[in-house]
Order: sequence, then C-alpha cells, then structure tokens
Amino acid sequence: MTTLLLPQCGGRLDCGGAARRQPRRSRGDRHENEGQRQRRRKLDRCQADDFRVQNRGGANPNGHDNHELFPGGNSETNNDGERAYQVAKEVLRKHPDLTGFQGSSSLDVIGIGRAVEEAGKVGKICVYGTGLPTEAAKFLESGAINGIAFWDPKLAGLAMNKVAQMLVDGKEVQNGADLGITGYNKVTVTKGPGKGVIVRGTGWVDVDKTNYKQYPF
Repeated sequence: MTTLLLPQCGGRLDCGGAARRQPRRSRGDRHENEGQRQRRRKLDRCQADDFRVQNRGGANPNGHDNHELFPGGNSETNNDGERAYQVAKEVLRKHPDLTGFQGSSSLDVIGIGRAVEEAGKVGKICVYGTGLPTEAAKFLESGAINGIAFWDPKLAGLAMNKVAQMLVDGKEVQNGADLGITGYNKVTVTKGPGKGVIVRGTGWVDVDKTNYKQYPF
C-alpha cells in the first residue's frame, strides 16, 4: 500500500499535510460533517484487486505510512470536473504510487475517474466521493470510480417540508426529533444564523457499480 489523498470541504482536493499516524487535524477536518466522515470510512474500506486502504497506522512496502498526505497544498477545483481532472493528472504524475482519492464536489470524482482511466490505474487506485449516479455512471461501470455518496432529493424534500410545517404550526424542532422519514429519524438541531436553526439528518446514500441504477438521477 502507498498513500491516501483526502480532500477538504468545499470542492478541494487536499494534497497537503505531513505523513503521521495521527495527523494534525486541519481547519477543514475540524468542520468535517458526519456525511464526510462516513465517506472517509467508506474510502478506508474500499478495495480493488490487490490493494486495500485501511484506517490504521503502519508502514507499507514502499516505506510510506498509511494515510500519508502528500505535500503541496490544497488544490481548489471550484466545483469544476475539468479542473478536478487536471489536478488529479498532476497529482498522479508527481505521485505515481498513490492509492486513493476522495472528492468533495460532485464533479470531483468524474474528473478524477477520467484521470485514473487515462493513466491505466483502474483497479489500482480507489476513488470515492460525493456524486450523482447519472453523471458518474460511465466511470462506475469501468471501475475508475469505486463508489459515490449523495442525498436522495425526494427524502430531503420531504424532510424540509415536514420541518416547515412544524414551524408553521408553532412547533419546535428539537434535537433528536423523529421526522418519520428515512434518514431523518433522529435529527441533529443546532443554532443557525439569527433566529434560524440548522437541522441535519443521516439520509445520505452510498452506491457502487452494483446498485447505482436504482437511483435514476
């Protein structure tokens, strides 16, 4: 095994940080939400042929620590698949023994998958991140993208309508409330701007080549 390239929030491919078994958490890491943590864990478990990226310390045959982050700073993709493609190509050129990418923007994985295919690295590099099934389909089928995560817009819309109706009825949305919707059975409520509140659920969906067609959007 070699290394793992992890992104920060906001559509950036994070090539920064020193190689440590317990790396210092960056500003982006401190604001990582539960969905991003789940995607990171999914990438940790991701396998392809003869490699595995695991969430543990230890040296690999090439002398790198697992979860090593390559130096070079953060590369902003600006929610642009072409930019993500260019960044991924450059990272692969500089670090040919890379074993994992995780994308934040839904377009990151498309650009990364394209770069992985062109480099002949399908099955040797794990690619995971936020995405949409219809956009990522080509690369899920080829194996250039191992998996994506997203929010079901139907369920998210139902949850927002339920919260809106509660507020219209003068009811308070409490922390831990069950909205009666899959993925929103125990919501987290935090203070938002002004008098607003932020309501978070766990309604993300993880798919790969075997089941992405169940979500035709």
